[in-house]
Amino acid sequence: MQTVASNNVYIHLNNDEQDRIMIDPAYKMEKMREAHEKVYAMQEAYRHVDDQMKGLSYSMKVPFSKDLYETWWKIEKSIHRFDRIFNKVEKF
Repeated sequence: MQTVASNNVYIHLNNDEQDRIMIDPAYKMEKMREAHEKVYAMQEAYRHVDDQMKGLSYSMKVPFSKDLYETWWKIEKSIHRFDRIFNKVEKF
């Protein structure tokens, strides 16, 4: 299995800047740094707003029956067991 980056960032540039990025590695690194800083700032802003919204919303715990809880517990245990076996096979 191949891993895929989950934080792809697309930057719209004009043709001159694209050519310069392909030719000049220092300029490419500078643009990448700027893009990463902007994406990090945007994600932090979203996180901050989410934290503020959590305080405004009312949430109740969902009642679980004992049977349902035991079923979910068995499912989680089997997933962890499968994960452990899969990781061993992947290392091999």
